[in-house]
Amino acid sequence: MSNTETLNSDITIIGSGMAGMTAAFFAAKRGLSTIQIGHPTCFSLYSGFLDLLGVFPTETQKPVDDPWKAMDMLIQTVPKHPYAFIPKQDIRTAFDMMLSFFESEGLSYVCHGDANAQIITPMGTLKPTYAIPIAADNSYSAFQKKAPTLLLDVYGLKDFHAKQIFEVLRSTWPDLRIQHSVFPETEHLREVYPEHLANLMDMPSYREKWISTVKPYIKNIDYLGLPSILGIRNHHSVFSDIQAQLGVHVFEIPTRPISIPGIRMRHCFEHRLSALDVKQFFQQKVTQVSEESNGNFLIKLDQSGKELTIQTRTLILATGRFMSGGLRADYQTIHEPVFHFPICQPNNRNLWHEKAFFASEGHAINKAGIEVNRVFQPISESGKPIKEKVCAIGSILANHDWMRMKSGSGVSIASAYAAVNFLASKL
Repeated sequence: MSNTETLNSDITIIGSGMAGMTAAFFAAKRGLSTIQIGHPTCFSLYSGFLDLLGVFPTETQKPVDDPWKAMDMLIQTVPKHPYAFIPKQDIRTAFDMMLSFFESEGLSYVCHGDANAQIITPMGTLKPTYAIPIAADNSYSAFQKKAPTLLLDVYGLKDFHAKQIFEVLRSTWPDLRIQHSVFPETEHLREVYPEHLANLMDMPSYREKWISTVKPYIKNIDYLGLPSILGIRNHHSVFSDIQAQLGVHVFEIPTRPISIPGIRMRHCFEHRLSALDVKQFFQQKVTQVSEESNGNFLIKLDQSGKELTIQTRTLILATGRFMSGGLRADYQTIHEPVFHFPICQPNNRNLWHEKAFFASEGHAINKAGIEVNRVFQPISESGKPIKEKVCAIGSILANHDWMRMKSGSGVSIASAYAAVNFLASKL
């Protein structure tokens, strides 16, 4: 028997974070035969919030009220920012498509018009974000009203501390309280994990036990805040059931990783992309990428001793930054390991970081990445496309500090939409 297999596709996406998943979705929706390669475990780090532009200017760390209006100022100030290459209406269309997608998968999001909303984080701080999971949205109104609210802590859950949140917010929220609780059937455990609790909450019989233990705490409050453990695959029904039975407004606060809202997003993508016939090869290593004389690409994967070759007409690089291996750094320089595209970076490693960790201007290394043109083709120093049918998207792009700007999801979704549209025109 042969130990080799060859597959063909219109488009192949290397990467399975937010940029890679959305690119696969947009490509499949256009009817393109699509293959995706990557390691989707990164979703366990995601809060579940869909940021568009939360902070600008970054030097002042000023929260943005209207991200669409602030985007115009951003483009004027940073003309090479990825948003500068995409018509604003296309960014809106891309976001609307993703929100509709999540809605169809039972993961509803809430937007407050064109405005950002300040949402409570696991540290007790407030984060400006654009699209909020419906199970987290009540925290916005609870904080705005300073309503009588109870935060429920969970014995053994080390990724969530109600007292931490309480201590940060109590000076401005007099009617905020905390309560320590023990989950049914976990009393004997010294440590419990978000995935374990969320899977238990997916089961109606267990949920009834949990509700009976929590009801005695529901006194003289309008809102109940919980760690993000309200189910994974049945999240919508879990959230609705608990809110109805307790008779108060319920909201989730993301835990530190592992993050259940991120895992819910991953399940949504995997389910829908499979239904759209996207062929996914996760936890597989790309061993070689080469370009053929006709402009197509050959990608070789090592599948436990069996070699898989993908022949693709176009390709999207959505491999992320350092943590996911999309960028690598040695003692001298930063490089991209798949195509060895040139990386926009400081000339000297000593310039990667400022001396102050919280320097107002940020660290130059966070803006390092692949420079692209207006259709997201990687470009050389002269500005010419390096490969005609390859695009780069998401956090690997240069000239944006997505963490400080709170724009990671927005850049990923918008650049994926633009790149797929361009590559589709090449087929």
